[in-house]
Amino acid sequence: TVANSAIFASKALSVTSGVSPNAGPITVTLSYNNTGSAAATNLVFMDTLPAGMTYIAGSGVWNGSLLLTDVPAGDPAGIAYEFTAGQVIATIASVPAGTSGQLSFRIQIAAGRPPGPINNLATYQTSTQSVTNTNTASYLVVRAAGVVANGSTSLSTNGSSEPVTIA
Repeated sequence: TVANSAIFASKALSVTSGVSPNAGPITVTLSYNNTGSAAATNLVFMDTLPAGMTYIAGSGVWNGSLLLTDVPAGDPAGIAYEFTAGQVIATIASVPAGTSGQLSFRIQIAAGRPPGPINNLATYQTSTQSVTNTNTASYLVVRAAGVVANGSTSLSTNGSSEPVTIA
């Protein structure tokens, strides 16, 4: 009998729609599970952030409590995590058979994005498993609206010199 690892990974966003820029950080979570009968070695995640998603420095967390640095040399044993050139790269040394875990980090949605989706997926691979895509996680930028009541029939700017009629 040959023992093999079998990693499955998925991606999720804590908030999936809102205005641009968004009001607070959004958590990106990469969840993984080894359903195989052997440990997976060198599980590598690569997540290139698309235009409109901005990484928040120092926000990496492994398995809910282990804080990560943005350079691989300062991380806890078992993981090398970095953010470089718009990409999160994490290498997990070993995922035992039958176990699962999570890698998370935070992003912001940049100002000036037009309404519409911002789609993102990550890739992952192990020493014995080829590059595989996660599912696509999407943030839907919605239109922000504002109303100015200034009494003017021709100007839409807020100002103190326009007469206001209260009916």
